[in-house]
Amino acid sequence: MIDLDQLELHRRAPELRWAAARLAFEAFPQIAARTLEITSARLRAPRIPNLFSRDLHEITPSLNDDLLDLFGRCERTLSNQFTFLAQGEDIPEEIDWALHHGTAWGAEMHAFDYGLELALNYRMSGDTRYARHLRYLMAHWISANPPGQGDGWSLTSLARRVRNWVFASDLARRDWENDAVFFSLINRSLALQAQFLFGFARSLGSTEARLDAARALILAGKFFGGNQGAELSAAGSKILSGELDRYFDVNGRLTQSRPGSQLRLAQAIVEHLVFQTAKTVDEIDFKDKLRKILAVMAGALLPDGALPLFGESPAPFGEELADLFALSAVILSEPVWKSLAGKFGVVPYMILGETGLARFIGISQTSWTPTTCLQPQAGLYRLGGTNSSAMVINGRLPTHSGDHQDGFSYELALFGQRVVVDSGVHFPEKDSQEKYFATARAHNVLLVDGEGPRRIRPDDLPSLPEVWETDGGIKGLRLGHRGFFRLGIIHHRAWYCLEGQCWAVLDRLDGRGLHQVTSLLHFYPTFDLEVGENAAIARSRSLTVSVIPLGHPRPQIIASRGSGSRFEGWFSPAIGMKYATSVMRLEWETASWPWIGGYLIVPGSEPGIEVGKSDHSSDAVSFCLGGKEYRLSIAGSAGAWRKII
Repeated sequence: MIDLDQLELHRRAPELRWAAARLAFEAFPQIAARTLEITSARLRAPRIPNLFSRDLHEITPSLNDDLLDLFGRCERTLSNQFTFLAQGEDIPEEIDWALHHGTAWGAEMHAFDYGLELALNYRMSGDTRYARHLRYLMAHWISANPPGQGDGWSLTSLARRVRNWVFASDLARRDWENDAVFFSLINRSLALQAQFLFGFARSLGSTEARLDAARALILAGKFFGGNQGAELSAAGSKILSGELDRYFDVNGRLTQSRPGSQLRLAQAIVEHLVFQTAKTVDEIDFKDKLRKILAVMAGALLPDGALPLFGESPAPFGEELADLFALSAVILSEPVWKSLAGKFGVVPYMILGETGLARFIGISQTSWTPTTCLQPQAGLYRLGGTNSSAMVINGRLPTHSGDHQDGFSYELALFGQRVVVDSGVHFPEKDSQEKYFATARAHNVLLVDGEGPRRIRPDDLPSLPEVWETDGGIKGLRLGHRGFFRLGIIHHRAWYCLEGQCWAVLDRLDGRGLHQVTSLLHFYPTFDLEVGENAAIARSRSLTVSVIPLGHPRPQIIASRGSGSRFEGWFSPAIGMKYATSVMRLEWETASWPWIGGYLIVPGSEPGIEVGKSDHSSDAVSFCLGGKEYRLSIAGSAGAWRKII
């Protein structure tokens, strides 16, 4: 049997090829740089391309807060105050581009997102300070970062920078067209960067990095035009198509289970569609795939319209998601995306102008609610309750050892408020405890002897999902996996919605021997835990919920927060941010098999619940809630559970 750790070398092969190529480049810098000069010499942009709309009148006052945020960030950039990954730096006028060498912070500095913001603010305000400082930053970067040398030529930063500079060229057109020397400098530098990216883009290892490269090459092709530009755009389109092929099965269904990666796929498609100069034979296929990606994303949204934080891809900012839905609403002319967007933001307005805004306004209104949505092909499931309550479940095991160990984890919102959450990603930099966010203990999973489930082989997938719904207002989802096979244990987990706003999670283990079983719940940071003898109370200022253990014997209930114990508690809503949060552990010693245990999550601090003993012979637990008796069986009565595919 092959462990996934043994397959890591194969997974990282593209990254290793890129590292080898980079070493070869650095070993012969003069020869390599000269070769790059020759191959990029044919790339010259005769003029700045039109990317953004020229039909702009006045941004609606409803976006004043967005504009104020943009203005504030640009003012800090004018003073060389940079904040990335929640860490700020005041940099002298003479910028040191090697600051934070080899770190994620340094990569953000080289990516130039702040440069695009300067250009955007200049386009809207006409204030020449923003254009002037943008020219300074770009010229300084070119002089301080020779071709192929330093962190600035890392492909991930380079791809984002190429995209940002091409966009900036149109937004700052009025300023650049008055400075032929500067435009010539940018022309030559973009040619070198685009050619460098063109040569190595296929060596990138992650989906996000390859998508960034595809977007950059497509835009670079538009910038340069001609046959050479068409070659760059074709290469970018081919990379984008390849990534889409990786995540759509033979039946045309999206199989990518990570919400962050789904967002990046959709963004790349939207960008390709809105900036293409002419209709192509692929346009219908791209729109069809965009529609399917958006449908999967919509089926995994929490009641507040946010995506769950499953996986190693960073969580998208709210504006990113809103802009994606707004652009998609216009591209596809479908009301649901308008509803999820909520507004036509600054970026969609700059891209599509008054015509796009009019089309957005003309799309009919519709309402969206987080109803039950089962998506086995993507491994994402949502059980919808009442009063804006819903549970979103990750039904996939980790794909490799570096992936987040969040198989069979979930997030829960009650009355529109986050209650049980995924820890997020944070991104390691200086914190020695960084690896916490990827480990099983950072997720709402079941641990056996302190470890979470993992895939043994690439084809070792969870069982087909089964659902259960009764006339009495109970619905449930059950999944099984062999992720504890190394311990000789088979695991099934079932999630239930009771009466629309009470929730239950049950686990069943079938195996042998004596093991310690731990079930984890991570709460939103505003909740504090109070542990009693037979239950725990989680309180925030606006909501109180009770957690009541199920199963026999009764487990030990332990609460922790932040870095206070072996089971840390952190919540990372965005890269670089983390807040201490409360974690509950329910710990059992398995003494008989099969073992069944779990918990109820019920609104209120005095739910009046009487819990009976679990029935191992029928895999059932019983309890009385609100005067009504319940008996939940993870096995289910004959015909109760039905498989879905």
